[in-house]
Amino acid sequence: MADPEGTRKLEVILAADVAGYSRLMEDDESATVRTLTEYRELFSRYVTAHGGRIVDTAGDSVLAVCESAVEGVECAVDIQRALDRRNRQLADHRRMHFRIGINLGDVITRGDGTIYGDGVNIAARLQALADPGALCVSGTVYDQVEGKVPLPFKFAGEQSVKNIAKPIRAYHVVADIGPAAATASYEGNRGRPGSGLAKSPGTPSRLAKFSPRVTVVLVFLVALAIGVALSLWLRGSSQIPAPSVRRATLYLSSQTDSQFHNYALYQTPWFALSVDGVLVYSTPGSTGPLLARRPEASAAHPVEGTAGGVSPFLSPDGQMLGFERDGSIFIVPVSGGQVSQVKDVVFRPWTGGRPTWTPDARIIYTSERGALIMVRSDGSSSEQLTAPAEGARHLSPIVLPGGRALLFTEIAGNLSEARISMLSLDDRQTRTLISGGALTPQYADGLLFYCRPNGT
Repeated sequence: MADPEGTRKLEVILAADVAGYSRLMEDDESATVRTLTEYRELFSRYVTAHGGRIVDTAGDSVLAVCESAVEGVECAVDIQRALDRRNRQLADHRRMHFRIGINLGDVITRGDGTIYGDGVNIAARLQALADPGALCVSGTVYDQVEGKVPLPFKFAGEQSVKNIAKPIRAYHVVADIGPAAATASYEGNRGRPGSGLAKSPGTPSRLAKFSPRVTVVLVFLVALAIGVALSLWLRGSSQIPAPSVRRATLYLSSQTDSQFHNYALYQTPWFALSVDGVLVYSTPGSTGPLLARRPEASAAHPVEGTAGGVSPFLSPDGQMLGFERDGSIFIVPVSGGQVSQVKDVVFRPWTGGRPTWTPDARIIYTSERGALIMVRSDGSSSEQLTAPAEGARHLSPIVLPGGRALLFTEIAGNLSEARISMLSLDDRQTRTLISGGALTPQYADGLLFYCRPNGT
């Protein structure tokens, strides 16, 4: 039955406020207002990307709604990770941390979009229970997301809420949802979801289970034993064991608005995958900004300053993004910020694939003649790493964890004969890993992803 004062609806409510806001205002009022405005804009982008809307922004608070509990929790995690990245650019005493409470409950929505009811009050109570930079969810949200998001939860007991007779169950998200997970060691990330969040018992792999709104499927060949083979070679082994291979499927949500066609990864690479699973991609033919998405999330957010960029590549810690635009290479923080050009570099992605980043901030790319070149991010100290045979090209390099070796694609004529090789950055020796038409290697969390010329 319709309510005379509005429409009743079951909503996922996100209530957020700034921890220590009064202290920040007392320290520097103008700077606090600027940061709050910037962070609210970030809130709005992520909420919209997850299919929600901002309801109110009174004082230092943000009130938003999403259509599903999974979207609401993923949205909140994305927001906290992005805010943490922004905060790392500020002095410790100027960092602004939000507490977020999430509830699934009945609300009254009026014509102007405002919402009222017990569901809102419960979300506000949960927000007060959350730690700065973290989340607290209600039992109704927990029941919906358990086993569907790779997050560990800790029961916080039953909480009393003003004017609500029955106590509510509350759960803290106890994972590190900041970018510290992205800078963890390679061994520390093995077996963890792409976001670096600790996996709760029984949670299925999100590489195999994404949002049901799936329309785009990319098929990669995953070499499970490649980590062992790489380790043996890096330790000086003269032989590289043949990797065992199985076929796996990676699903992308229809919300990505991405396209895939034969040779796309060879002609103009449009995606990059960091070691912690963050996916950055462009939409073929688009002049808009690059988009970033965690593999278990169903929506992406734009990366500021990357309009018209293609051929993205990420730094080893996942914090810096490089891309090509108008024949030049640019770099920018994934969270947005100052964009800088790598000087004296000419790069064409349709003939060079994608550059890569070394742990000591050097960039490796394919020159116009097909050789791999290594330069510092300011364009200095250029060094040629490979000398391809006549008519051949070395492209799409990617530095492996530890920074002692890289993978790249060797192409000479027929794509069906393309192969993936490994180059030691210690002695410059090259070895073939996979032949028979293997293109565009990507390496993450002990797995090697690559493409075949037929688009798989």
